[in-house]
Amino acid sequence: MGNIAVQRRWHETAARLPCLPLVAFLLLILAIPLSTLARTSISGNSGITAANYIDIIRVPRYRNALWQSLALSAGVAALSTIACLAPAWLLARHRFRGERLLRSILALPMAFSGVIVGFLAVVMIGRSGVVPLLTERMTGHALGSGLA
Repeated sequence: MGNIAVQRRWHETAARLPCLPLVAFLLLILAIPLSTLARTSISGNSGITAANYIDIIRVPRYRNALWQSLALSAGVAALSTIACLAPAWLLARHRFRGERLLRSILALPMAFSGVIVGFLAVVMIGRSGVVPLLTERMTGHALGSGLA
């Protein structure tokens, strides 16, 4: 009985071996740059020291920017999750004509690079973007100006 357990454990370990290149790749492209960035930002070689991190909490302007960034990130995450629940439920539970077209339309944003999405954000909600210009014409105030 013990021999079977050892063989099973060996097969489970052997099944995980193909994942080692992926783990090594992730270490190379994620862990090493992030650790280098953290070390450099605290060391002071580039003019940035740990005191700047304390200033983020101490200086009201920086603290306000941090809170606005966190609030915007949380809001976007919540709204996008809510907006995606209905189509996900529909596509998971029902088959209908045009389903493949709807799937391709919903997957279209994933085909764009981050640069294109960032440019689109600037065009839409930048200081002279479409959204601020339209809201200024409608309400007299440029809502969302500078969010990008």
